Amino acid sequence: MRGSVNTIRILLADTPPMLTAILKDIADAESDLEFMGSVSLTDALEHVLPERGADVLIVSITEADNRALAGSLLMASPGIRVLMLARSGERAVLYELYPVRTEIGDVSPQGVIDAIRRSGPSVH
Repeated sequence: MRGSVNTIRILLADTPPMLTAILKDIADAESDLEFMGSVSLTDALEHVLPERGADVLIVSITEADNRALAGSLLMASPGIRVLMLARSGERAVLYELYPVRTEIGDVSPQGVIDAIRRSGPSVH
């Protein structure tokens, strides 16, 4: 199914050669995954993401839960999913943006205030 509508295109950023080879082998073994190549993180941010059309960017990074970097990558290409792999191999975090629609049943002043509070920053 390579190149079809159902193909998931994978781009790697800052992955060490051994991890690049492993991920390429994984993608090559699956009919619905397409390995697009490996780039530096700087190139991914500045040039590659908007131009290459990857569906998933896999980033090898010291700490997998880097929200600032994930935010920058998602802003560069809002439709992409970013999978951050800790270089230690002990953790991975997937980031993605998606629209959320919630019907607000109570349009009273208190209902609006409650909706604003639910939509505010969450504490993790």
